Amino acid sequence: MKNIDFLIFEKDIINAILRANDNTQILMKQYAVACVKQRIYTGVGFYTDYEVMDDSLRVSNESLRLGGIEVEIAEIPNGCDFILYVENGMISCLEGYTYADPWPEHIKKYKIVDKG
Repeated sequence: MKNIDFLIFEKDIINAILRANDNTQILMKQYAVACVKQRIYTGVGFYTDYEVMDDSLRVSNESLRLGGIEVEIAEIPNGCDFILYVENGMISCLEGYTYADPWPEHIKKYKIVDKG
């Protein structure tokens, strides 16, 4: 079975988080122009830091923690969660972490579950 491209996986996760939360149209525009600064794997998850160079897309100066999605990943049987951090009105980081499993080296299959 083919491994999932991690950039596509992250894009799907962020789009699902933004769809699950209110007033995120500007954040979607931010993500469309964001660049990955770094990605750190922790063994039980990851942090991907982003940089958005267009200040005109700032959502006031607020800081937010967005989540609210459920993702089933075949290689993580005990579940995982994701948080999208917005600092000073700009997307800054996506955190993914498991509840009890190591983060898999490769993701072969995942499903974003509609909670609605």
